[in-house]
Amino acid sequence: MGKLDQMLRLRLVIIGAIVSLLTAGAVAAAYLEDTGSLVRGAANPILRNGPEGYDAIKAGPSSAIKVGPNDYRMWYEAIADAGVGAAGKTGAAYATSTDGTTWTKYGGNPVLVGTEGWENDEISPVSVLYDPDAELWKMWYHGGHNVGPRAIGYAWSPDGITWTKYEGNPVLERGSGGSWEETFIADAKVIRLAADDYRMWYRGQNGAGAASYGYATSPDGITWAKYAGNPIFSPSASGWDSTALMAFAPIRESDGTYRAWYIARSADWVSAIGYATSLDGITWERGIAPVLSAVAGDLPTDSIDAYRDGDQIRIVYGQYDLDATPKLRGKGEARAIALPPGSPPPPLPPPPPSPHP
Repeated sequence: MGKLDQMLRLRLVIIGAIVSLLTAGAVAAAYLEDTGSLVRGAANPILRNGPEGYDAIKAGPSSAIKVGPNDYRMWYEAIADAGVGAAGKTGAAYATSTDGTTWTKYGGNPVLVGTEGWENDEISPVSVLYDPDAELWKMWYHGGHNVGPRAIGYAWSPDGITWTKYEGNPVLERGSGGSWEETFIADAKVIRLAADDYRMWYRGQNGAGAASYGYATSPDGITWAKYAGNPIFSPSASGWDSTALMAFAPIRESDGTYRAWYIARSADWVSAIGYATSLDGITWERGIAPVLSAVAGDLPTDSIDAYRDGDQIRIVYGQYDLDATPKLRGKGEARAIALPPGSPPPPLPPPPPSPHP
């Protein structure tokens, strides 16, 4: 079966899922405009920066997940004000929720801060998942100095609060001079497919300041092989997402296909959320128009997460309002239709080869 036939099959499956859900009344009709459409949360922002000192400047890039009934958790980047260490110091903070909308910040925040030279000023917990085999929470974060070079670090925890950093950090570093990722790498999203199969999508920036997304695979979440064909997702040649890619959040459906929501902008500096699909997590087909655009008081920017919650996919994104007093650099939410869970996914193709023998 060719790729065009496979994409047609994927679209027919999605359409069939929408029809079934409409018939069953499982999802509000407002959520069914198309497969990538988002409905902005009425309670936005769901998490604000401050008034606590450790996140007074920004509640930024995050990893939000549903653990079980009435159990939602979020780890997010917290930028402190001058009253907590040096102004602009960035650490990892933690919050919990019973519904995914109303969040309570952990009283002992931040839960992880920079201690090593390469990550001293910045810990951004961009991907967290639970490993049932190891009975541990696993975190991939980018570390650095808030500007300039960044790299990806790894840590684990028995409870999501007390973290141990991997002694061999960083586990993934930027590319060599002249490469698409020579300036920094950051904003990694990791999916665990099996005990020995981890996939990562991460943002890299070249010397001209253009950001794209790369792909890497790992047997343990620590030793990573970058895909030889990177970058796999770059700004469009023209249109609303032609200038900068800011964030990318993929999910894997039960049939082995992928969906992703991403944040990008054009030269006018107004960012929005777009939507893309893939058969393998490497080759992506994107829509023409954004699926969620800015409105007064709510500019989607900076970061994005996607996670399944029953018959919907919930999106958590960076919500900015710099005209507000105090300035809002927090988190908003939106919702999309999810494909219904089905039979176990078919076998995946082997991981892409490493560029290094």
